[in-house]
Amino acid sequence: MHLTGLSFAYPAVSASDRAEILEPRITPEGIEVFVLSTCLRVELAWSGGPELAPTVLEQLYGSRPLPAAKMRTDLDSFHHLARVAGGLESPRIGEAEVLSQFRQALEHMASRATANSTLVSAVKTALGVARAGRRTLSDPHDGSLAAAAARMVASAGQVVVLGGGAMGRAMVMNLGPSKVAVYARHATPVAGVPSRPWEDLPGALASCQAAVSTVPGPLPFLGKLERSEEDPLLLVDLGMPPAVAKPEDTERVIYLGVDDVASSMPPTSEPEAEETVAIESEKAWGRLTVSQEACSIISSVVDIVDKAVDDEVRRFAGRFSAAQEPEQVLRQLAHTVARRIIHPSVSLLGSTPLTPGELDVLARAFGIDRE
Repeated sequence: MHLTGLSFAYPAVSASDRAEILEPRITPEGIEVFVLSTCLRVELAWSGGPELAPTVLEQLYGSRPLPAAKMRTDLDSFHHLARVAGGLESPRIGEAEVLSQFRQALEHMASRATANSTLVSAVKTALGVARAGRRTLSDPHDGSLAAAAARMVASAGQVVVLGGGAMGRAMVMNLGPSKVAVYARHATPVAGVPSRPWEDLPGALASCQAAVSTVPGPLPFLGKLERSEEDPLLLVDLGMPPAVAKPEDTERVIYLGVDDVASSMPPTSEPEAEETVAIESEKAWGRLTVSQEACSIISSVVDIVDKAVDDEVRRFAGRFSAAQEPEQVLRQLAHTVARRIIHPSVSLLGSTPLTPGELDVLARAFGIDRE
């Protein structure tokens, strides 16, 4: 089995560049691709080698220019997927949201995948490794971009939150219901806070001290706010794509994008989780690889058996009509086919020094008890 991955991730790839490749076109014909898109990264992975990268990218994104990606292969690629799902590649180690996003991306791919997809199996296994790593975290890790954004606006009075999705709910939970005014396109409560009409949002932004946008942009009216220089708006933009291009008039709008939020998060370290994911990734990749190689060997053995049967049946076919004892001819046919099939194994056993462990495997393969 071969696995190749491309990573377009913070901080190597800017938010504006990531926004351009956030939503690829349909999956390439005949090539299954795992696509994970979050605020901070776009991850692509497929079963196969790096030589497929131009085909995958062309069919996903057409001829548009793409930012430089980090390529990984096989165990390195598998390990990286497990680290991403486990939150070990996040600014805050153990970030909770990325696990849910990874699982949703896997479910989306699995719903379109072929039966017995090796890619689905590999990504599912990486998710299992990630969960094993999360169980070794020293403390509950619920730090996230929402928590970092909440710290940035905590000193303001009431904070306007744009959007009622998962990130909007996280903002309400981090700031507290009494500190937020939520504006959403659908009139449904957000973490217990009634949402206000979307059309009233421009007026609210004209008077509030701080706002956090959690909706994918663009939102053109955010660039047309009438604010005085003495009373600038602190705008934290967690949307991807960003809700607005970074304003040039920084005296009226203090703009912080998702990369600014990520860079504000203090680095953390979880050596036990790092080690667990590394060790379990190597074990899991070994099992996946051996399983695929075993399937290939079994398929080849079946082909050899089928060919031996076909060849010998054709050779013996004329003997049955003239045989006085057809059972004897049938017995000779079965004997010939069996000897032809086991000949390579018997020759290997007789001419190659084998370790006790190899002998045990060979005996089990033939159903022999060596005890």
